Amino acid sequence: MSEPCYVYVLVNPADGKPFYIGISNNPWYRFYSHQHDRCSAAWDFLNFLTENEGFERNQILTIYRKCESRSEAFDLEHRLVTSTPGLLNRPYRRGRAYA
Repeated sequence: MSEPCYVYVLVNPADGKPFYIGISNNPWYRFYSHQHDRCSAAWDFLNFLTENEGFERNQILTIYRKCESRSEAFDLEHRLVTSTPGLLNRPYRRGRAYA
């Protein structure tokens, strides 16, 4: 039996638009990672929202869906990333964030 995996969306609370879509077994910890990893595609804008604009994690992080497997989450993430304009995600191929 595989471990559940979440598809999450980081949203700009000022306009309600998503700026990053990802998957993680623990999206709340992954949010923390995005905030502290300068290599994260979301790092700069996420820190602008939290430090300059004063938004909190629960205003930015939205759970899109809990998936029963990582494969299901990858499929959903791929559909969302490739169909949502304006994301900060790096170039994407299914199952690989970096092209």
